Amino acid sequence: MQEGEKPKTIQQIGQFFQPYETAFPKVTGLYKTALTIGTSSATVERAFSSVTRILRPTRVSMTHDRKEDLVILSVHRDISASLNVNEIIDASLQIRKRWDTRRSAKFPTR
Repeated sequence: MQEGEKPKTIQQIGQFFQPYETAFPKVTGLYKTALTIGTSSATVERAFSSVTRILRPTRVSMTHDRKEDLVILSVHRDISASLNVNEIIDASLQIRKRWDTRRSAKFPTR
């Protein structure tokens, strides 16, 4: 960028403010934030699409927590696809066994 020329891109604005970083810490912080913001709304659109698919009238009796979990799994399907379902089931069963053991100790059967 030439002397006296106005910055046109975010990168040029960053280079312009770099010498003034200590004098303008808020501006520098805003610049860094601008660089990290996504340029696409595809993730948001996919999330709303997932919600529309999941929240059908036939699922009225489903609890709010269950619906929320389904939306999260759907939006982050790349992560959920890599999960080992059998490990999750085994871990859930172990938790259930511990809960049943504690419950039976508190409330013995006759």
